[in-house]
Amino acid sequence: MLIIHLNKGFQLNITVVDIDPVMKRVAEKWYGFQESNLHRIVIDDGIEYSRKASEKGEKFDAILLDLCTNERRPLLCPIEEFLTETALESLASILSDTDAHANLSLINSATISHIFDVHCHEKDCSV
Repeated sequence: MLIIHLNKGFQLNITVVDIDPVMKRVAEKWYGFQESNLHRIVIDDGIEYSRKASEKGEKFDAILLDLCTNERRPLLCPIEEFLTETALESLASILSDTDAHANLSLINSATISHIFDVHCHEKDCSV
């Protein structure tokens, strides 16, 4: 669990957002994760969580989002919903001005189409 190792030597305010409640139970049972005033796991949709946090003006040192899906899609990570301008703006607006950074790569639809054309192994994987 990355959240456990990220705080060694740092005092980061870390929020993990995952849509799957099983992941929180795994972190607690198998990795000894315990919530604190600096560390928490929130069960929510990452896009919705970041949108609501942005509207409230919340800031975080680091946010870990599961950007993947278990569904069969041409692009598993990040899912297309995280590549929208609105989602990227929400994520960027909630990061604090500390030394912890999130790198957001902007990919236009032509690039995504090219990625799908090159890496698609399904009969029909239209964008």
